[in-house]
Amino acid sequence: MSDMTTAFSKEELELLIKHVFIATWVMNAHKGEPTEQEKRNEALEQKMLALAYENGCKEWIQYDEAEKEYLISGEKADEFLLPIDEFTQETFWEELITLLAERDFQENHEEKEIEGMDPETRYSCLESEEEKYGQEFEENGVDNLRIVR
Repeated sequence: MSDMTTAFSKEELELLIKHVFIATWVMNAHKGEPTEQEKRNEALEQKMLALAYENGCKEWIQYDEAEKEYLISGEKADEFLLPIDEFTQETFWEELITLLAERDFQENHEEKEIEGMDPETRYSCLESEEEKYGQEFEENGVDNLRIVR
């Protein structure tokens, strides 16, 4: 495969780096030893950072001589991580609400009853449970959430 060339404005390059940064973070954040794919992802990120560094983005990219790698400044990294934080928050609440609603649905209906339900009825029952938890968490967060044994 031959090399390709294209031109980016500083703004476009920053946006592209933001996307690569987010993708790399999502794929590598909670992992131990990087896989070959993760190493390739990190190499691409370094290539993009080097390009930006060499083309006028030194105010938010530094080169670490000791580690021989480019780094995004803390403030810019925080800015780039905002969409991940927002996604994580939304996903947490959605997953918690869904899991609790499904648990309550299972506890409130016998297995045969659930098997005999048409999809619309089942969805309506689950939606009712989800609304109950959605309202509770919207009003009180986790203040009223307790583990009872």
